Amino acid sequence: MARLGGAIATIERRSVAIGGRTAIDIFGAPHDRAVLAQAVAAARETLGEAAFETAEAAGRTLSFAEIVDELLAVLEEGERAPAPRLGTGQSRPSNGLISRRERDVLALVVAGRSNKEIAEALFISPFTVKAHVASLLAKLDADNRAQLAVIAMGSELLAD
Repeated sequence: MARLGGAIATIERRSVAIGGRTAIDIFGAPHDRAVLAQAVAAARETLGEAAFETAEAAGRTLSFAEIVDELLAVLEEGERAPAPRLGTGQSRPSNGLISRRERDVLALVVAGRSNKEIAEALFISPFTVKAHVASLLAKLDADNRAQLAVIAMGSELLAD
């Protein structure tokens, strides 16, 4: 969300600089600006100031296509209930907590594909793949891609 906050802020500054209205003003519901501000504030709190600033700066360099990819990934994630981190004795999340796109990415991680290869196979940006992998690592309480693969193969996460 920090990257998207930086990207959206850059687009808005450019739009205002040329005398235009921002996309959120034109297409968004009245509460969208507040929702965005809350999401960015939550990301700042979660990441900490230094990591947030780094992610936000990276967001300011995204191309329009990368911004759209990341927004679509966030929207897809928003359709799912937030998954709790797994502790000792808890079961793995069901397919309902893993989005369809995350299952696609996870299947390619299990197949040993790199982020670049996954991006090419799914027609998304490598940045979006990286975001999905990070989300999967958090949701499945895994430390690395190998653990993701083991978890996926030992569960029904990839079953349709």
